[in-house]
Amino acid sequence: MKTTNNIIIILVSLFFLSGCAVSNIGGTYTNKQFVYPNSNITPLGFTKAKKVKVQLFSLNPVSFKKKDYEKVERKALSVYPEADILINGSADWTAYWILGPYLVIYKYTLTGEAAKMEVGLQDIGQKSK
Repeated sequence: MKTTNNIIIILVSLFFLSGCAVSNIGGTYTNKQFVYPNSNITPLGFTKAKKVKVQLFSLNPVSFKKKDYEKVERKALSVYPEADILINGSADWTAYWILGPYLVIYKYTLTGEAAKMEVGLQDIGQKSK
């Protein structure tokens, strides 16, 4: 009986002492979407959007699907109605492990400059003859 109580105490202690860990993966980008070679890009302003997912008892980490990334991108671009693309920014994925694998918070953050893309003849400052 005493051994069983000690095991329970050890397991509960490990549960509460497992602490919090943070993992961050990300990178910078020049442009988030395809930019046509003969287009004019007009920066509109800074924008930021994020998506958070919470998972309890996470044996397998939750994953962000393509639609999640696209939703964050649309949310970031919605700040400027004329915006088509994101340039000069970063995409960060962060995971917070709280109490080990028992509670995990995943966050995807997209920051950058919203810009307007006009496809056509690129204006390079030359006059046509």
